[in-house]
Amino acid sequence: MPKSEFFWTDAQQAHDRINRTVICYDGQPYYVDNIEPNEDSIPRARIRPCSDQNAQTERKMLNSPKFKRFRDLPVLGWMNSVEPMTGALHLSRRLVAGGRVHGLNSTNVLISNFDFSTGVIPTIRSGNYSFSNVMFDKGFCDSHNRKFPSLEKILANIKPGTSIAFSPLFCVVRAGDGLRWMYRETERIGIFTGVDTLNLISKYAYLREEIMNDDLFTLNNLREF
Repeated sequence: MPKSEFFWTDAQQAHDRINRTVICYDGQPYYVDNIEPNEDSIPRARIRPCSDQNAQTERKMLNSPKFKRFRDLPVLGWMNSVEPMTGALHLSRRLVAGGRVHGLNSTNVLISNFDFSTGVIPTIRSGNYSFSNVMFDKGFCDSHNRKFPSLEKILANIKPGTSIAFSPLFCVVRAGDGLRWMYRETERIGIFTGVDTLNLISKYAYLREEIMNDDLFTLNNLREF
């Protein structure tokens, strides 16, 4: 079967690449429960939305244009777990030696979180969470769809020893001493003074344009120090 029909060479290759992983269907994250051969030579995927773990599986032809030939995968980066004690989690793709899997799973997605027990400024640690624990978390889908609390609301309400993301790229952390820091991915790049100003650490001045161009960064004042 030509790969152009449904991207993968055959049902077995599709199974190897995306079975039991998270992919995008119609622009949203879906979990692939199974890949099934079919007599018309177009395999079917049994999928269910990550927004509803208890949803019934739907059977979809792999050549559906809604898969977009598997070019798009769910957005990774910062998400806010629905579990209040968990806080913000950072998801990133990691290389796996000999890896052939295309979709997202617990092997190729690394999750990091803040550990506030190590000192005034928290440490970022990985390995405490598995992708299988969060792929059906509403916060994962919200991050994919860029649905976050506003930056102003976060700065006004965030408590010491907690973290809240306001975009897939940026996160606010309030340290144990009350200072509010901004992280880009897993790097601490600036500090908020009040609820209307970000002071960017001078070595990260080159990020100014990127920050200002993010529609989820809504403060008017950005300075360098």
